Amino acid sequence: MPLLVPSLTIPVNDLATDPQPLTTTPPPGPASTIDEGTYVVGVDIKPGTYRTGGPTRSTCYWFRLKDTSGELSAVIASDGTRGPATVTIKPSDRAFKTSGCMTWIKMD
Repeated sequence: MPLLVPSLTIPVNDLATDPQPLTTTPPPGPASTIDEGTYVVGVDIKPGTYRTGGPTRSTCYWFRLKDTSGELSAVIASDGTRGPATVTIKPSDRAFKTSGCMTWIKMD
């Protein structure tokens, strides 16, 4: 008894005649703008001087942090402002937290 082998027909248009090379996008580096949240310095944001136009609500709060523990002892410096503000985030800072502020833009 003969062995029956199914046939497979592939249309010419389905054949890869010019394969595209695989490309990867490098991960983004630290940002130079900051929106609400907590950011690790050197990973999420660049150290430097940033400026905001002021609060999005009644008060704009910011915190320079030595760690992300959430403890009061982690705060290096902080402020709450009702107008434009400037802060210098140092390379030695571990993190920066902001709440209720317009976008911070790196000035240097």
